[in-house]
Amino acid sequence: LAMTPKFKNVKFLDLGPIGISSTEIRKRIKEKKSVRYLLPKNVMDYIFQHHLYE
Repeated sequence: LAMTPKFKNVKFLDLGPIGISSTEIRKRIKEKKSVRYLLPKNVMDYIFQHHLYE
């Protein structure tokens, strides 16, 4: 990513993987809580499109 003026104040951090279990994902979905930042978008979309864990 070239450092253009648009991105000059952006800092990129390498945080590594998030420690989250599938049990926690299922629990959050069942409780209607967000899993937005816990899963890749395509995985989250698949879960909701196929009504998994409801």
